[in-house]
Amino acid sequence: MLRQLFPRASARTALRLSQLPTQRLATWQAARQYSVKPVAASDAKPLGLDASKLTIEETKTPGKLSKPEELVFGRKFSDHMLTIEWTKEKGWLAPQIIPYQNLSLDPATCVFHYAFEKLLVLLSFPHGIPPSTSTVTLEQFLSCQLSHSAFSLSFLRPSFYFQSLSSTSHQALQIFSHSPTATMLRQLFPRASARTALRLSQLPTQRLATWQAARQYSVKPVAASDAKPLGLDASKLTIEETKTPGKLSKPEELVFGRKFSDHMLTIEWTKEKGWLAPQIIPYQNLSLDPATCVFHYAFECFEGMKAYKDKAGKIRLFRPDKNMARLNKSSARIALPTFEPTAMIELISKVVRTDERFIPSERGYSLYLRPTMIGTQKTLGVNAPGSALLYVIASPVGPYYPTGFKAITLEATDYAVRAWPGGVGDKKLGANYAPCIVPQQEAESRGHQQNLWLFGQEEFVTEVGSMNMFVALKNKETGQNELVTAPLDGTILEGVTRDSVLSLAREKLAPEGWLVSERKYTMKELDEAAQEGRLIEAFGSGTAAIISPVRSIAWKGKTVSCGLSEAEESGEVALRMKGWIEARQYGDEEHEWSHVVEV
Repeated sequence: MLRQLFPRASARTALRLSQLPTQRLATWQAARQYSVKPVAASDAKPLGLDASKLTIEETKTPGKLSKPEELVFGRKFSDHMLTIEWTKEKGWLAPQIIPYQNLSLDPATCVFHYAFEKLLVLLSFPHGIPPSTSTVTLEQFLSCQLSHSAFSLSFLRPSFYFQSLSSTSHQALQIFSHSPTATMLRQLFPRASARTALRLSQLPTQRLATWQAARQYSVKPVAASDAKPLGLDASKLTIEETKTPGKLSKPEELVFGRKFSDHMLTIEWTKEKGWLAPQIIPYQNLSLDPATCVFHYAFECFEGMKAYKDKAGKIRLFRPDKNMARLNKSSARIALPTFEPTAMIELISKVVRTDERFIPSERGYSLYLRPTMIGTQKTLGVNAPGSALLYVIASPVGPYYPTGFKAITLEATDYAVRAWPGGVGDKKLGANYAPCIVPQQEAESRGHQQNLWLFGQEEFVTEVGSMNMFVALKNKETGQNELVTAPLDGTILEGVTRDSVLSLAREKLAPEGWLVSERKYTMKELDEAAQEGRLIEAFGSGTAAIISPVRSIAWKGKTVSCGLSEAEESGEVALRMKGWIEARQYGDEEHEWSHVVEV
């Protein structure tokens, strides 16, 4: 069978494949019916790239050649690099061979936040990867498809950049530096040919009908939350104020993530010295070597939080302790350093105070804060970074959706998977975002604002593209009103707003007879509830949108109505929840969730 599948595979490759652990499936689903036809990456139309327009600038300072025995993988680079810029409007610009040099990129560039960085490859299952290789049969392994991950497939390393915190790329830069790279396939099959890799990528996919319930670990897994915070001294902060203050925009002119304040917080870390002295400096580009690991292996994580002004003019942060705890979990999961949360909150407060004039006073507006950590070590080797940069930028924002507080429509996505058991779907990593953009674009092309990510054969509802998902319905067995959201099983983000909604629901809705549940539920259950008139309403929750009512969900060729009439933009629960949360965010109600920034 292996020879038929891979006629040019070596004996060593066949042996490695045959030694993979196997299990017998209880059942197989013969055919997969998708709600919509998934778009294959291979169907993308190549954009015009004109090699005849190449210009060459030779270096004036040739580097010294190393002895072969002194070479270390991915540490030494040649004198030149090839760069090709791309924009949505103009396509590929003229290619250039230039002296090897640092890239100067805006700190809001999406490569630092959403992992728009290169051609990626992963052996993945269209409906999630089983929780252990011990449950993967040989047939499953051979039927997997190549998709996205943090392993480079070739010398091609495109880095997408655009000065915006929105998750759509409009500009790109391709960088070709002369250093070989190892791929995941090469690690698995050291003698596999390129044709073998291609055959792997073209194999059809199948879905498991059953899962192995119990997981036996060979060693006890270490939780990222167990990482010890490293010393970060807020008292060493220095502040350099800008000499060219930016012009303030009118609130109604603000577009999410496009306008930035005058200053930024930067804190460098090295393995030898730990956290260096923090600095608040004028907003400026980051200068990074093109071999920096953030551009190649997605060593990047971030947080999203907001600063508000109350009626008395006081500045307030909403539950910053939750954001710092989650950032530490995210950074530890990808071998980046952790920090002392209280010190970081103090430093963020100083940034907010420095750029106080950028905080809108109007209700519904705020200063969006983006703490970001990236690996900065210069190497193409796949190792834990020996250096990192933690920085915070700020952006005055209004409503996340241009339509404001109005109901949105979702497309239930069953042809792609956002997260899987044992993965990193519960961490705020850049690598979780870039692979979701094509499905989002597909949903938008059909008139929907976001994807509703489904998982597994049962099509469990997990979360929306930028929000956690809540559904209010009448329980089929008891008739009791129930507010339902997916549990924290490692496949959804542990949202700060999600936790706030649950706490408020238990505090205010439970006394009214509501059942508040964190449980698994399926798209079929929602459809049945809608058809039987038991689906009351649905909404998403997140830092950017706060509360976002859902009008309907497109699923398998039908429209699942979420309880709103044509004239309604929100259900009662969503509207009340929005009011309760904003009351604490803007200080109308004094609460421990609201952190007042001291003068």
